[in-house]
Amino acid sequence: MNTELARLFYREILKIEEQADSPLKDKIKALFDLLQMLFIEATKKERIQFTTLFSRIAYVTHKFDFDKKLQFWIHAFRKAAGKKEDEKTYELGLHVVAFSIQQIFSEKILDELQNIIKQDYNFQYSESKTKEYLSKIRVVVLGDDEKRNQLIVKDIDRPDLTIRVRYNIAHRNENFNPSILEIRKTFGFPVTLNLLDVKVDEKGIYHPRAFVIEPDYLTDVSAVSECFKEFGTAPVMYLIKKFLPIEPNKYLMIGNIANFFLDELLTNRDATFQETFPKVFRLNPLAFVLFENAEVREIMNKSQKHFVNLKRLVHQELEKFQIQKEGCYLEPSFFSETYGLQGRLDVFYPNGKDSAIIELKSGSAYMPNQYGISQNHFTQTLLYDLIVKAVFEEETEPTNYILYSGLDNRNLRYAPVVKAQQFEAIQLRNLLVAYERKLANNDSDLLSKIQSNRYPHLK
Repeated sequence: MNTELARLFYREILKIEEQADSPLKDKIKALFDLLQMLFIEATKKERIQFTTLFSRIAYVTHKFDFDKKLQFWIHAFRKAAGKKEDEKTYELGLHVVAFSIQQIFSEKILDELQNIIKQDYNFQYSESKTKEYLSKIRVVVLGDDEKRNQLIVKDIDRPDLTIRVRYNIAHRNENFNPSILEIRKTFGFPVTLNLLDVKVDEKGIYHPRAFVIEPDYLTDVSAVSECFKEFGTAPVMYLIKKFLPIEPNKYLMIGNIANFFLDELLTNRDATFQETFPKVFRLNPLAFVLFENAEVREIMNKSQKHFVNLKRLVHQELEKFQIQKEGCYLEPSFFSETYGLQGRLDVFYPNGKDSAIIELKSGSAYMPNQYGISQNHFTQTLLYDLIVKAVFEEETEPTNYILYSGLDNRNLRYAPVVKAQQFEAIQLRNLLVAYERKLANNDSDLLSKIQSNRYPHLK
């Protein structure tokens, strides 16, 4: 990465250190702001929307292979900044910011900082020894020990034991704190959870990386992904859409037609637009009745472009991506109680480690990330990836794509797996399940939140 930018960050640390007359509180805040700026800069090219600093740090520390101790201290400083105003917190901030810069930019710490930054910093570090690792555990939560940040649970596979589950672990599962809050406020006890990526320490305490609330309640993948917007996440959009009617419009119709074209071309690669387009009237004849003649002509003209692009994809592009059209399944449905999700893929190509998922979009990418994909579309592929892997028990490693049929160039776009983003999506899925429970309980406060200051962007 940029050497000059690394030096600029180092010089900012020096400026903070040189402010001898500034209160310690202000200097700690300045270091925290600099840390935030550093991690934002490290993810700028990705243009991925991170809703929390925790998830952004998780992504960067994984990408740049941060040492475990440094990761632990970064989160320790993140939690201490704004709460503690002592010299030790300030020294910790100096250490984590300087060494984060070094790790991200691969640039040696400036000589002027060498005497300020303690190379062998002796801040408290505790890593629980792992006795056992389990990918998934289903438990029933019986209570909550808030002082210790522990849930009291019964493991379904070990019902004779009462087990404790640690949450609010800064470097592991703190991003699921909103889910823990909903367990207390909305679900109560008992409640069923799936614990994912669980470390069991020597005391038998579970340290999961993720929580799935009521996993047997299957939430639709598209419902979760549509809550990811360019400004962040908006789970209340899920609630609003429940009460809004779906009115036919030309854009929705073109999307349905594009999906139909893809199905037709994968089953009959020699199909022509002239013989295929008349069939679309059978898809939803009543919807066509509502359009003016000019709108019908516009739909036909625009859909022809989609047909041409999709035909080129089937004839030329799929083979370039090692996808054989004869092995593709159209609109297969998948569900996973591991993640509490269900969804219907547009195209699935099952081929072991060389499998592929293709999700068709008739629109264009809005505020795309570095892969040229909209945030909601990107999230959709991440969730489909989880479901498919859960169904095939890790025997399948799908390559995920978004297909923008309205684009003439590079319309099949690769969507890599980002674990931190997948966990963000699971956390949001838990909030949607909480909304459903509140609706079932006739929670009058829920609907009033739409007009409250809590969601100002919806006013």
